Order: sequence, then C-alpha cells, then structure tokens
Amino acid sequence: MTPYAETAYRLGIVHGQKRGNQIYLNPDEPVLREELASILIRSMGDSGVVNQLKWSTTIQSLAHYLDGSRVGEAYQRPFVYAMQQRLMSPYADGSLQPQKQMTRAEAATYAALHLLPGKVSEQKTLANGTAFRQMMTVQTTAYSYPNDQILSYLEYPLRKGVVAVDPKVIPLGSHLYIEGYGYAVAADIGGAVKEHHVDLFLPTVNDAQNYGMKQGVKVFLLD
Repeated sequence: MTPYAETAYRLGIVHGQKRGNQIYLNPDEPVLREELASILIRSMGDSGVVNQLKWSTTIQSLAHYLDGSRVGEAYQRPFVYAMQQRLMSPYADGSLQPQKQMTRAEAATYAALHLLPGKVSEQKTLANGTAFRQMMTVQTTAYSYPNDQILSYLEYPLRKGVVAVDPKVIPLGSHLYIEGYGYAVAADIGGAVKEHHVDLFLPTVNDAQNYGMKQGVKVFLLD
C-alpha cells in the first residue's frame, strides 16, 4: 500500500480486502453509493454517533423513499445519517439509488469535496504535519485474536490500527495518532478499558503479550 492508502486503512476510513497476508484497496473497482455513505461517515470520525442511531428511526426514514428498502442492512444507519448531515441527498425522482456505482477514485473525490473545510484555521500539528485538536496522556496495553473474522464493537475488521477505548474519554470513531503505534481509530471497547486506558490491537497474541503495559503514552485526537 502507498503511505496515504495505509494511513486511510489504519484510520478505518477504508477496509480493503484481505487475501493471504496482503491487503488490497482496489482503487479502480466500483464502489456502491451505499458504501460511499459509510466511507464518508468513517472519514468524519462519526461511526460512534451512527452506532447510536435508533433502528426504528432508520427504518422510518428510509420508508419515505421509493427504493429505501434496497439499502443493505449494514449501510442503512450510515446512509440515513449521511442524509441527515447533508452529505448525501435523494435524487429528483425521490429515489436513493443505493446500488449506483462509481469508481473508488471518484468516491475519494466526492469525499474530499464534501469533507474538506473551505477555510483552514490555525491548528496544532505533529512532526509529520498531521493536524490534531487535542493531546492526552494514557496507559496502553495490547490485545489480539487469532481469528481474523472477529469484528470490533463498531464492526470494523480487527487489524493493527483498531484500538479499544473508554467512550466517555475518547469518542468511538475518533481518528488518533498514538505515540509508538501510529495512526489508529477508536473502534472497539473492552470491559477492562476504563478512563485513560487505550488497548491496542496487534497482529499476534505473542506481539500483544510482549507489548506489556506502558504508562505516559501520548495520544493525539485528530478530529
């Protein structure tokens, strides 16, 4: 993966497809409009907010549209939330066209046009130029699962970059940069993860055990 693609993957904006030990993002393959809604939400860092959207509200909202029932179950709440935030709109004929295709490159352009601010204010930045809004010091531990089919609390595929947090301290869906770990997304929770404690996913159980516990680790909230 290119550095930018790897960053997007680590931040949970795109998930890609795992084949063996390789991850493929397939930029030239089409993405469905309903998938784009999820990409936009993940780009905003609002996956945790979407997770709180009531299913009854979701179903009622989609029922107003001619093809609302065609939105896949996994994309229904992100699609409704994207419309609430004016990131997506129905077509003039009252349809949503959730299966309409566009290339992933076109989807990236769409995301940039809708999510990049028109005016950038002064922001604090990391040494690599990444802007952040807040820094906190936490305790970190690590975890792993041998089964790569397990999903996180926000239903992200578990991989390096997914971390468990206390949502009362770090909102779920937040994009992070963690000292000594890199870019990450707050996509999981844990019974022992309380207050200023972040649990980092690592590829193997051995990696997680060797990581141990670290104090005074800096975490930067990017959005």
